[in-house]
Amino acid sequence: MGTITDGAGATSGGRSYRVVQGDESVDITPFSGDEPVEKLYDLRIPSKYEGDNGATDPGTGPYFQSVGTQDLQRESTTICFLYDGPNGLSFVVVHDTNGGDGGAATWTVESVPEGAKWRVKDDLYLDPETGEPAATNYDKWNVSGTTHEIDWTWGSGGTDGGVLGYFDGTFAITIHPAYNAEATLYGKYYEGDVTAWEVLSASDSGLERESLSLDEPVKLVCVSPDAGGDGDETESGDDEGDEGESGDGDDHDEKDPDDDDGDDHDEKDPDDDDGEDHDEKGEDQDHDEKDDEK
Repeated sequence: MGTITDGAGATSGGRSYRVVQGDESVDITPFSGDEPVEKLYDLRIPSKYEGDNGATDPGTGPYFQSVGTQDLQRESTTICFLYDGPNGLSFVVVHDTNGGDGGAATWTVESVPEGAKWRVKDDLYLDPETGEPAATNYDKWNVSGTTHEIDWTWGSGGTDGGVLGYFDGTFAITIHPAYNAEATLYGKYYEGDVTAWEVLSASDSGLERESLSLDEPVKLVCVSPDAGGDGDETESGDDEGDEGESGDGDDHDEKDPDDDDGDDHDEKDPDDDDGEDHDEKGEDQDHDEKDDEK
């Protein structure tokens, strides 16, 4: 895993960060580090595939998952956190862990700031011969404009998730979650349920975890010194409403054990915007193994 620090400088410029769900709110501190968020996430996809996904292929697996956040992952759990890296502030989300039961989730993310995009897409990978999503790439990414919709589904051999960034100045994004039977791709390719959702925050002891409900919208807000309350107001004092639409995604069966990939990570790490919609595809031999792994 990549190396991260305790989040010093998380309130640089007088800004702080808050997660709001219903009547509850919690202040969070970004993790920080000197490596790019793509390296921190370390999504490994065999180099034979193409796609604007922020992935790496160091020559060894495990593939089709976030290797860089393994120490933070929990089975059947979505984790999310902010990471302040050399290129800016990013929002990181990882669903499940290698060896979990798999699952499905649909997120509609509203009020995405101009310039922010999904710099890592777990998963998105294209067949080099057709330029279309590979046969086992089921996730759907509809991530153009200010409202993004992602449909994820994964098996027992990997994770799903991504990185949205960079955030410059104040912002307020709202996530409308749909998990398990409410998710678009639930039961179509993989079994398994997500049972928990956690937001992580850097602390002197390393990190803190706060539980979130799986079925209520979550607002992530950058709070200026003059903004107060639940963070509904940005620096300019404008009220950020929650408006949303949907989009598109991909998926995986068991990973290609024939493909080798990889960087190994020691400490925890929390550091594209495709707008491409993908039709559901059948499985191909490259991912016969992915079904058991994802």
